Amino acid sequence: MSTNNADFNELKEKLIDKLTVDHVLQILDEYRIEHKEDNNSKYIKCKTVCHGGNSFKLYYLKKEKFFYCFTDCGGMSIFTLLQKINDWTFSQAFSYVGRIVGISTTYEKPKTFGKRKKKVEDWDFINKYKNNKQRKDDSFHYDFEPYNENVLKVFDKVYPSSWIEEYITPYAMDKFGIRFHTSEFSAIIPHYNIKGELIGIRSRHFLQHHILAQRKYMPTILECEMYAHPLQFNLYGAFQNKETIKKKKKVLLVESEKGVLQCCSYYGNNNFTLAICGSSLSNYQRDMLIFDLDVDEVIIGLDKQYKNTDGEEHEKYIKKVKKIADKLVNYVNVSIIYCTDDRLSYKDSPTDKGKEVLESLMNEKYRYYKEE
Repeated sequence: MSTNNADFNELKEKLIDKLTVDHVLQILDEYRIEHKEDNNSKYIKCKTVCHGGNSFKLYYLKKEKFFYCFTDCGGMSIFTLLQKINDWTFSQAFSYVGRIVGISTTYEKPKTFGKRKKKVEDWDFINKYKNNKQRKDDSFHYDFEPYNENVLKVFDKVYPSSWIEEYITPYAMDKFGIRFHTSEFSAIIPHYNIKGELIGIRSRHFLQHHILAQRKYMPTILECEMYAHPLQFNLYGAFQNKETIKKKKKVLLVESEKGVLQCCSYYGNNNFTLAICGSSLSNYQRDMLIFDLDVDEVIIGLDKQYKNTDGEEHEKYIKKVKKIADKLVNYVNVSIIYCTDDRLSYKDSPTDKGKEVLESLMNEKYRYYKEE
């Protein structure tokens, strides 16, 4: 079958559609990735080679055709996994999977490919980008069938007392549909896409054996069904907060769902906070901010993952923040919440110490400019 004239995104969809479980097992065997597969299981357990780990907490979800790392990396496509373990470019991973499934990955490049564009002013470029309705994401876009919201009815409308002590009010938990799984002793966190469709459910476990096993946050499992979704294809809170964000033209990005709930407790319907559910921003999430929410300013508020400002942890934190900022700075104004004193404790989110501390940090935020 000739694919020379196929649109690149269409070609990716065909490749993923052709990818079978046997193909994935072939790839795992070829790269000696240890894995376990139970009969009739909906997933394959693999060693966490994505970040050099040794636990079997990298799951391949057969129906959804993506990997999910429960300890560090979150959701990823087969392409992303191959890039991580081989230090490949996307094109190399794409071509390799094409060979495995038997599809040619050559395609006709756009006629303008390789031509030098005339120099344009910065704001002209930004406006052109915003007016272009086609997303610029190089990663595969999964369109998931929404879950039936009736599944949430099996959980109790009970709110964790520890969350109330951490500045999350019952009002906020009710607005975001928080429930409690009594038998698992875990908070239930529904995830909705920007249209309000239920696309995933996460459990926040409180029992010590779950936490020690690095299962503090994980997709909810109910009657052998895993309610997982790739976190990089959504922003938590987008459905509930989109009108405020569009009105204010700005957004505060935090790492976890708790930060969004805390800001709902502080500001009610004036909440303009979203969670990236991790410490990195995908191209898809970037495009949500630009295309779907039309923001002019993004404030980055990652957890304070450093004890002092002269160690390796601080350097790692700075790199993570800059990686997010560099992805945004050509299109929107970028500011950074950065705490160098004890207003935040080690691993605290900027939202964790109450409204007054958050606002003091917001008043001192740093405007980011990309290094030349």
